[in-house]
Amino acid sequence: MWDVGASCPRKVKEIQASFPENPSQASESLRGLWTNMFYLVESLGDLLLVERYVGDFVRHDGVPVYKPDLFPGEDNHPSVCPYRTLRFQVYRLNFGERRWEEVKDLGDRVLFLGGNQSVFLLAGELSGNSIYFIDDYWSRMDESYLYGGHDLGVFSLESGVIEPFYPCDSGKIEPPPIWVVPNPC
Repeated sequence: MWDVGASCPRKVKEIQASFPENPSQASESLRGLWTNMFYLVESLGDLLLVERYVGDFVRHDGVPVYKPDLFPGEDNHPSVCPYRTLRFQVYRLNFGERRWEEVKDLGDRVLFLGGNQSVFLLAGELSGNSIYFIDDYWSRMDESYLYGGHDLGVFSLESGVIEPFYPCDSGKIEPPPIWVVPNPC
């Protein structure tokens, strides 16, 4: 951990924690049809590791498929199955034991997750215990002219369900959405 607020940045603490040991049920059930992305986020003094599971090719009904399954036989045109976030796993760093512990409840807080910024806020009028996310799968975003920047929604840690938070189709959104978080000062 570094203090970058001082005139000369300095190391405050060194953290040596292993990656979460037990594979989540999500990774076992998706059988290699996903890519995972990781985010470190601070919340009320806790350091959280958020793991995002993104299906590389996901049908309209939410089922991830293998790339060869996109070619439906004699038709030379592949099915369009863009990548899509399937679920999240959240861990809290136990500094004393130097290990990650699974978090199943964020309480009355909401996590806004994205490539430009990730932040926890009080839920207020939003549903607590949720993760609002935007598309930051940069390596895949521009590979197709049909989609990219489209992967956004809200994930409930309680139900494990992803719902849209903004009405849009799964087509291309350019530029991709970002979070704009005002400075509290």
